[in-house]
Amino acid sequence: MSLCPVCGRVMCDHTPTERGQTHEEMMRDLTLEEQKTWEECPSDDPRKIAVARKYHHHVLTEKDRQEVEAHQKQRQQEEVERQRDLR
Repeated sequence: MSLCPVCGRVMCDHTPTERGQTHEEMMRDLTLEEQKTWEECPSDDPRKIAVARKYHHHVLTEKDRQEVEAHQKQRQQEEVERQRDLR
């Protein structure tokens, strides 16, 4: 689900109409920039809303999906290494 352009959250109570998006736009996967912003910024950070508004009507491409998948794999590998270092 995309970041909400109203509040910057992934899951919220704003309807597609309140968000100014179609249902498909609201339900699409995050772009890499949205994913990183969501992971790195506190919940009330205005940068989340700014990024959400940037991709408000974005149509996710295959390149977007591949970038997010690569980022998620990298984050998982970093977590595995971090856990290994803690032992």
